[in-house]
Amino acid sequence: MTGHVAPRPVGGGLALRLVSGPDEPLDVGTARRALRAVAEAHRWGVDLDDLELLASEVLTNALRYTASGRRGGGVDVRFRVEDEFLRVEVTDDGGARTVPHLVESSGWQESGRGLLMVAMLAADWGWSAGPARTSVWFELRRDPC
Repeated sequence: MTGHVAPRPVGGGLALRLVSGPDEPLDVGTARRALRAVAEAHRWGVDLDDLELLASEVLTNALRYTASGRRGGGVDVRFRVEDEFLRVEVTDDGGARTVPHLVESSGWQESGRGLLMVAMLAADWGWSAGPARTSVWFELRRDPC
């Protein structure tokens, strides 16, 4: 992964851009670990395993279904800290053919459960679509300590 921009302050939170290298696509594992490192450094008081899992699911969808997964593609990730929640928003590079939606899956399907996991583990989640890009967000409850 190249072009990993250091987190920068943005309106009560942090933002970063994760992009693919010139010869290989953005790797979800590398991106997930980068997000976890940011969260560990800022001690936001959320379950880091849940953060990593949910971020992985949202990042995977962005890379699989949009231009973010193509050479030179990437994602923008924003963290917004509120009193009780940490909101994580992943914005793709556009080109999606459908909007994010929950899929009813059987026990035999190999994929299609990502947003279902997000819906089950997050305090809240949703998406918004602009003229060219889609953002998927989720919130994790913060430990009051």
